[in-house]
Amino acid sequence: MGLGPTWLKWIEFCIKTTRFSILVNGEHVGLFSAERGLRQGDPLSPFLFIIAMEGLDSLMRRASLNNWIRGFRIKNRVNEVIDMTHLLYAVDTIIFGEAEQEQLCHIRIILCKIERLPTVYLGLPLGAKLKAVNIRDGVLEKSERRLELWKSQYLSLGEKLL
Repeated sequence: MGLGPTWLKWIEFCIKTTRFSILVNGEHVGLFSAERGLRQGDPLSPFLFIIAMEGLDSLMRRASLNNWIRGFRIKNRVNEVIDMTHLLYAVDTIIFGEAEQEQLCHIRIILCKIERLPTVYLGLPLGAKLKAVNIRDGVLEKSERRLELWKSQYLSLGEKLL
């Protein structure tokens, strides 16, 4: 099946048109739009993740059927041979393939966006030298800013003036 343009438009629509309402003293107070997309814990997140994983699964199966990628062969309970190219479990994905340039190119095409290292994941640079002195500076700086804001909420007026 694969994620066609219609599915991608639908996902984009769900993310960009999400509106929230909050309860104040048990009363709904207006609607406001999301500015940064979905957040962790959003009830829509698991469904969008499943749709994306279904698309990835479909693309990997198609690539395997066309012999663009080859994993390893296993036998199932009735001794049928199965090509194992990928496993999807919860939020983890494992891709199996031979160490050939051609297969890596096909996998890169399936995964679409190609990033260069170092890239940032969860605030930390991936692919950077681990012993670099400034590797954690961004995370520390962001944490210090948040800590300062948090501390200022609990200071008395006299402590704030110092």
